[in-house]
Amino acid sequence: ENISEEEAQEAMELKKSVLGSSSANETETGENLSKFRQALVSATCKPQPPTTPDQPDEAAPTSQASLPTRISSSFSAIACWNEGRKPLVDHVEEAYHFPAVQLLTSVESLQTPASTLYGTMGIPFSSHQKNAGQMIGVQRCAGHIAMRTLIWRAANVCNLEKKRKLDELCTEFMRIRGIVASSACDFHIKGFLKALQRIIGKDWLVKILKQCIDPGLKPEDAQLLAKALKTNTSLTSLNLLGSVHITLEGAQAVIAVFRRSATLQTICGLDPGVTHADFTRQELKPWDGPLLTADLQKGAARSSLCSLDLRGGATRCLSRQDARDLAASITERLGQWQYFCGISLARLCSHSLTEADLSGSRFDAVGAMVLAKYLTSNGTLTALNLSGAGFGPEGLQVIADVLLSPASGTHMLALKVLVLDRNGIGGGTESPAACTALGTAVWKNLNLQRLDLSNNGLTTEDMKALIDSGVLHGALSHLDISENCIKEPGAEVIAQALLRLHPSRIPTMAHLDTRGNGICAEAATTLGAAVAAQPAEFWALMNGIPLRDLSIPGRVVTLDLSREKLDDTSATILFKCLAENTTLRTLTLTGNRIEQTGAKALAQLLVWNNTLTTLCTWGNPIADEGAKQLTAAALMRSSPARLCGSVLESPTGRVDLSHQGLQGPDAALLAYDLMCTASLTSLNVLHNKFDRTAVRALVERFENHRTVNTLCGIAPGTERLDMAGRGLQPADGLLLVADLRKRLHTERLHTLDLSNNRLGACGKFVTGRGDNDSETLGALAQALGSCPSVTAVYLSQNLIGPIGLEAIALGLATNTTMRVLRLDSNYVSGQEHNARARRGVEFLGRALRSNRTLTSLSLAWNYLGPASAALLVDAVACNQALALLNMWGNRLEVSGVRALIGAAQRRAEAMPQSAPLCLCGDLLFASPPPATLDLPQQSLGPADSMLLCHDLTFNTSITRLDLSNNGIGGLPECEVPEGAEAIMQALKYNRVLTELNLSNNMIGCKGANLIGKGLLCNRTLKVLNLSVNVISMADVGRGDDPEGFLGLALGLLRNEVLTNLDLSDTGMGPMGAAALSEMLTARSMDGTLVTISVLRNQIGEEGRDRLLKALEQNLCLNTLCGIRSEDTKLSAEDEKLLVREHNINAMHWEPDSLCF
Repeated sequence: ENISEEEAQEAMELKKSVLGSSSANETETGENLSKFRQALVSATCKPQPPTTPDQPDEAAPTSQASLPTRISSSFSAIACWNEGRKPLVDHVEEAYHFPAVQLLTSVESLQTPASTLYGTMGIPFSSHQKNAGQMIGVQRCAGHIAMRTLIWRAANVCNLEKKRKLDELCTEFMRIRGIVASSACDFHIKGFLKALQRIIGKDWLVKILKQCIDPGLKPEDAQLLAKALKTNTSLTSLNLLGSVHITLEGAQAVIAVFRRSATLQTICGLDPGVTHADFTRQELKPWDGPLLTADLQKGAARSSLCSLDLRGGATRCLSRQDARDLAASITERLGQWQYFCGISLARLCSHSLTEADLSGSRFDAVGAMVLAKYLTSNGTLTALNLSGAGFGPEGLQVIADVLLSPASGTHMLALKVLVLDRNGIGGGTESPAACTALGTAVWKNLNLQRLDLSNNGLTTEDMKALIDSGVLHGALSHLDISENCIKEPGAEVIAQALLRLHPSRIPTMAHLDTRGNGICAEAATTLGAAVAAQPAEFWALMNGIPLRDLSIPGRVVTLDLSREKLDDTSATILFKCLAENTTLRTLTLTGNRIEQTGAKALAQLLVWNNTLTTLCTWGNPIADEGAKQLTAAALMRSSPARLCGSVLESPTGRVDLSHQGLQGPDAALLAYDLMCTASLTSLNVLHNKFDRTAVRALVERFENHRTVNTLCGIAPGTERLDMAGRGLQPADGLLLVADLRKRLHTERLHTLDLSNNRLGACGKFVTGRGDNDSETLGALAQALGSCPSVTAVYLSQNLIGPIGLEAIALGLATNTTMRVLRLDSNYVSGQEHNARARRGVEFLGRALRSNRTLTSLSLAWNYLGPASAALLVDAVACNQALALLNMWGNRLEVSGVRALIGAAQRRAEAMPQSAPLCLCGDLLFASPPPATLDLPQQSLGPADSMLLCHDLTFNTSITRLDLSNNGIGGLPECEVPEGAEAIMQALKYNRVLTELNLSNNMIGCKGANLIGKGLLCNRTLKVLNLSVNVISMADVGRGDDPEGFLGLALGLLRNEVLTNLDLSDTGMGPMGAAALSEMLTARSMDGTLVTISVLRNQIGEEGRDRLLKALEQNLCLNTLCGIRSEDTKLSAEDEKLLVREHNINAMHWEPDSLCF
């Protein structure tokens, strides 16, 4: 696209000479393709006479056929040849595979500035890039040529117009990606091809992917590049970092040429004058290390570069030798560097620096080598923090070598504190050797006193290497090896080393930390005994325990070691050192890692030490066996001891321990302390992690306690207890049952709300399979029977299930006080609807037959089904007290609802003096009585609408009812629309309803006929909305059935109260309009209808005329278009109706027409 007319003409001649006429057959086309490929390669690879390096861009001769011109002509030849011809798919790969390797062979003699090459190829080149044009690498040029090759390959499966679009797409891609900022070998080819797919299609994209050029240089490409660099005299800058496939051999070939080249100044993109190089976002390949090393040793940036950043694992892939070579190239110029990996090297060399905090630097092994070189020049440094540097075992080896250096060659012997935690030292094949080197260095270094090796993944082998090399035999006084993986063998190695310590060495080893190493019980006992074998006054701190202070009489009375990560080893040490202590009275160990072995040691401590009166071990995984050992030891003492600290001591007598994460062993300890407490009156232990075994033990102590009145924190005199949505578990339910049985704070309780909890859940809740918790629910039902004051219980959404319902039913059968019970949304019949799942409903039916006090029962949204509903029919018929039964949303189907309604009717006939049974609960009979009920979009269906209409027949408060968008009418093919039939019954017997919305309810012609029959007897309804119901099929061309509208018209003939009727969008045709007009004409003098809407129907011209004539004759009717909003869209037919209606109304209001 960016060529002159002469070049285009030359390309056309090349096409004709190579390919011949365009009428060649397929065989000739294949041969011509091969010829064209050979001609293209030969035309591209002709050598050109070199030009002077300092020739400016503008002076480039245009008459010579330079390489960029020939490449551009080749592209144009392909485009011109492709016009009007579609090559064979089988020859695409053979004829147009043009790899970058062949292009690189042509670039050997390239002397033209890079800006000329880019400009000829149509790639944007900004002004600042032109200034750096001499430094553009050959690889970038080859990469751009490869990209263009990919584009004209795609053009061969498209037409010329699409080829131009592809060129535009490539240009935009290159503009976004940038040219100088990144190497051409690092193109996002996949992202480019994703955009390319929108033009050429997915199938062709797959073919192109199979032959597209690899974005990285291959080994043979690197060899060719090295060969080209030997003869190139103008190239100054090249960037090979990040190449994927060149291998170490290819990199060495380029490095050899680079070191002998007089013009090439960089092979890593480090241009002259660069002061900072950042490689944090780039992970160097194994062959990138030698490239960067060579660049730092010989490159143009050698004199200006003063800051280098290799953090973030940039050098993790380098070999050991390459890492050392790179570090050596950096440390050759100690005085030039200012910053390395974000660390001020000038500050490290300062002789006034005594403490260096380099934590979190992440400089890897190469950084460790560089920093070690700088640190040796500091003679005042006493503390060094390398936490989180991530240098691994190789970096540890370097630090050990520095510590081991002779005094004449280093100043690091002044170092006293060395922190090496979180460096990934352990767990590797080289880790034991590195640990051996470190241990030897610590042993021979006479000044190092503190060493931190925590969180390094040290294994047993690593620990053995440290101990065997003498890490405990030097001047070291503080050793931290916590949070590693030394396990049992490592602990035994440490124990043996401690026992072998020379007496003169013991006083210096004051701090040792072995916590968090996964040491088992036996090894923990061995290590604890080894520590206790040494004099306690020599240990300032052992695993966080101040043994030296504990050995001094009267020094420590209260010791708090909460959340110190103490393990079984620490517990064993405590027992050994505190068995004969006579001053310590309180020991707090909450939130540690003490297990059953440690609990056994602490139990022995309680038996031996009578001075210790308070021990708190909450939050430790001591298990139930450990809790039993502690409580047994406490009972064996001559003086009482507390096992929960002072948590039960409160001046008000009320303690709240809810939401503390307490587990089963903690409950056992709490039960023991509860026995020793006499001032406590209220305790709240809800919302913990107790199991039922632990709760039983706690409840047993509570029932026999004289002063504690509640375990749930219930205030005295509570009348309504609201615990809805608190997340109560079965164990919490047992605690509540204990409070109800004791009845000290619940004697006035009348309402208990436990809805939206998990009292019925037992493990993973699966309804209908017998895994519900029946123990808690059964105990709750029995406890409620013994509480005469409780009359209302809400248990909705508690995952009760069929097994839980069975337990509740057994308690309900004998309960004589409960009046209200809500069991909504509990899947009480299960999801499987089999005999076992319906067993709970069967038990509930038996309980209802015998119960004489329950007046309200809610079973809504339990998916009972018709079979489960049949089990309640007899109970409903014979129960005399039940007044509200909510069966809403149970998928009862029509048969189940009819059975329930029949039972309710038989009950009313047998007991005429009792109130009628409501099957929707308090939905229509709430307190205070509601006047409006809105139930739109509730997916009621015919069954639920039958329940609602049953209650509506004797309701005396609802005046406005919205049932829109519910599918009440059922399917059109139903012989008898049960939902509409139920509405008919409600309209017959209801005496208060004035407004009813039934829009969009699938009410067909039969349903409308039934509603019309209901209107015959109704004396209160004033507003009826039947819009968006397919009462007739005239609007869809399936016939005009006037049955529904005839039924409505007959009902309206005798109705004396209805004023507003909406029949818009009901499929009314001419016959339906005729029926309606006849009714309006018949009641022209005594009618009550004021507003009718017949919009969005297909009444036709005849129907419109009939209705308008009836409007003109009817004295009460004002409009046929209803009450519309301003944004109501009307069809052309509706507009005509509206205009004519307006004219009729205007005529009625003329002065002469005011007289009858």
